[in-house]
Amino acid sequence: MHRFLIPACLLFLITACKVNEPGHDMPKATFTATQEYASDSKTSLGEGQVFWSADDAISIFSSSTPGGERYAISPECAGQTQAQFTGNDVGSSPYYALYPADPAASLDGTLLSISLPAVQQYAPSGFAPGFNPMVASSSDRTLSFKNLCALLMIRLSGSSTVSSISITSNKAEALWGTATVAMDYADVPALAMTAPADDAHRTITLDCSSGVELGSTPVDFHFVLPAGTLSEGFTLSVTDTQQGSMTKQTSTSVNTCRSVRSPMAPLTYIQTDSPFLNQACYGMYDLSGGTPAPVKTYDKATDQLALRTYLDSRTFRIQSLVTKSALLVSTPLDMKIGGSYFLEIESVGNTGVTNATVNVTLLKSEEGKLWLQETAGNFAFIIAGAL
Repeated sequence: MHRFLIPACLLFLITACKVNEPGHDMPKATFTATQEYASDSKTSLGEGQVFWSADDAISIFSSSTPGGERYAISPECAGQTQAQFTGNDVGSSPYYALYPADPAASLDGTLLSISLPAVQQYAPSGFAPGFNPMVASSSDRTLSFKNLCALLMIRLSGSSTVSSISITSNKAEALWGTATVAMDYADVPALAMTAPADDAHRTITLDCSSGVELGSTPVDFHFVLPAGTLSEGFTLSVTDTQQGSMTKQTSTSVNTCRSVRSPMAPLTYIQTDSPFLNQACYGMYDLSGGTPAPVKTYDKATDQLALRTYLDSRTFRIQSLVTKSALLVSTPLDMKIGGSYFLEIESVGNTGVTNATVNVTLLKSEEGKLWLQETAGNFAFIIAGAL
């Protein structure tokens, strides 16, 4: 008897586990979704159209499923303007939908609670999939999504590589965090922020991952933010991959409307703060390690400085009679902050420094000194504009 009792118990337990598996044999449902075209919007931007992406998913809610169910896009619908989404059946209508899918979102009657992220991801096509929230309501399984937020476009040119951009509202208002949407809207939905309007929630950041290289043609950076915000302007903070940064503030009201892109006037990125700009000693620096490392800098005890101008160029020299070494740096005479120029390096007796011509940007001019940084490399220079 005992030999057969244990397997019977095990069989009962295995069977019980299978019966209680979440979602096992639950009926499925499929919804067809389209999306509103804004003045440039949603998951990825194309030539006058907006397309669904391969990893897109939505949450579907109903009175019997207030916590929502996740519905995944059918693979063949990626890159299309209309898509089918399949998931566990949520019961009878009315149906309420949220893009992107969010397991933390919930429905209370017809009030949908959602959350906006503090950090968004850069995408060259406009904005990354999953960062522009939309909602839809329907009595059947056809969903017409409407955008919830506004789109702000920052345009930057320059010679650096941008690692992140932040926007801070000049007004006490939340740009991210918890929010609600009344899903019984008649025409278009309205997002109501419930997050506190404290210092932390006034700032949103665009993460540029490994970096976005700037050039002479402005690069567009898109922020998704609550409509109606930035009425008192904002502060823009840009950080580059070499720990440099630029801060600009505007007090001009920005008209951020739901489902509308607001482009700002193009800006040229010029570092206003960095570890290198805080250096004061003449010479050549290596920025590859993050902290400026002296390659050849002026030693008052052993070195001499000289500056020679001829026609439209200047040559700055650090020379040591003790070590019999010299570093000569030549640049154009007429240079402007933010401008890009060719700089010639001549080296005698300096380990690790070779003669070269490099492209540099003039970052700062102060008290007769010039701060120049290599555009596509890791070297930087502090030379004399006047002695």
